[in-house]
Amino acid sequence: MSNDRDREFSRRTALGALGFGTAAALAAGSAMAAKTKDKVTIYHVEGRRSQRVIWLCEELGIPYEALFKRGDILGSINQIKAINPAMALAPTIVFRGKTMVESGAILEYLMSQFPGGDKLAPRKSSPDYADYLMWMHFAEGSAACRIGAEATRIMNGGEKVIKPTMMGGVFRIMGAQEVVDYAENYIKVNPYFGGQTFSSADIMMEFVATYIKSMPFDPATYPKLAEWQAKVQQRPAYLRAMKVGAPDGLDKYRPKPKPAA
Repeated sequence: MSNDRDREFSRRTALGALGFGTAAALAAGSAMAAKTKDKVTIYHVEGRRSQRVIWLCEELGIPYEALFKRGDILGSINQIKAINPAMALAPTIVFRGKTMVESGAILEYLMSQFPGGDKLAPRKSSPDYADYLMWMHFAEGSAACRIGAEATRIMNGGEKVIKPTMMGGVFRIMGAQEVVDYAENYIKVNPYFGGQTFSSADIMMEFVATYIKSMPFDPATYPKLAEWQAKVQQRPAYLRAMKVGAPDGLDKYRPKPKPAA
C-alpha cells in the first residue's frame, strides 16, 4: 500500500476516533492527481448496494469520498435523506452537481466519464458484450426483485424454505430458485459475468451472490457461483473497497444462512 493511501486511511481512522459520525475516504493512486471537481461523493450504508460504487472507484482509480455513519445504518440513511429526501436510497451519489441513484446506472455513468472505464466492459464488437449488458441489468431487474420477494415471504411467514413461485396455484413461474439456477448455469461455463474477463457486471452480481448466501437456498445448487464470488473477492480493489465501506466487517449486518430445505 502506498504512503498516500496510508495517509488517507489514517485520516479516516483519526476522524472516527475523534467522534465524527461520518467515515470518509479518498481513492488513491492516479485518482489523487485528478481535479477536485471530479471527486464522486458516495452516500453509503454499510452492507448495502452502495458498496458497488466504492468498489468501482477503487478498480478505476476514481477520486471519491464515501460518507456514512459508521456502525449506524439509520444515521447513514438520514444523511441520504438530508440531500435526497425524495428518494433516499443507497447508493446516492453527487457528482458534478448532479444527484444520482441506482447502482447499475451509476456504474455505467462513471465508467463513461473517466479514462479507463472501458476496461470494465467487453468491447461492443465482442460476443461477450451482450452477456455483459444482460448481467449488468439482471442483477437488479430480475434477480434482486425475485430474491427480495422470497425473502419478504419467508420473513412474514416465518418459514425457512425456498418455495416454487406459482401463479394461481397452478403454473410455476420464474422465481428465486430459478434466478440461482440461471446464474449457476452461466458461471459454470464462463469465468465471469460478462464472458472471459472481469467487468462491472461482476461488481453488480457479487451483491446478488451475497444475498443468495443469506437465504435458505441449498448451497449444492450454486457451487460454481460460490467459487466465482470467492475469486472476485480476492481482487485488490475489492479488498480496498471493503476496508473503506465496511471497516468493522459485515457479519453484524447480514442474516446468518438458514438451513436449506
